[in-house]
Amino acid sequence: MPEDEPEPTNILKEEIAAEGLSVVAQTASGLSYAFTCLDLEEKAIDDMGVALRCYEHLRSFNMSKNELRSFDELIHLPYLQNVNVS
Repeated sequence: MPEDEPEPTNILKEEIAAEGLSVVAQTASGLSYAFTCLDLEEKAIDDMGVALRCYEHLRSFNMSKNELRSFDELIHLPYLQNVNVS
């Protein structure tokens, strides 16, 4: 992290992520079911942390109106089709 960037104060935790989950659908393999939508709009989150790695089957992701500075963790969500981080 560059020296001029402040340390994150509100890192996404699994408990918060779980509150925003919805829509259970068949996974891409067709062998199981998983949550496919995550909506965490306006939660003052400033760092994604690693909590999203538990939800690799997400297809829709909304973290608009947050304080995010990095989106690197999205690389762990290979099935994403809709992303809103505005």
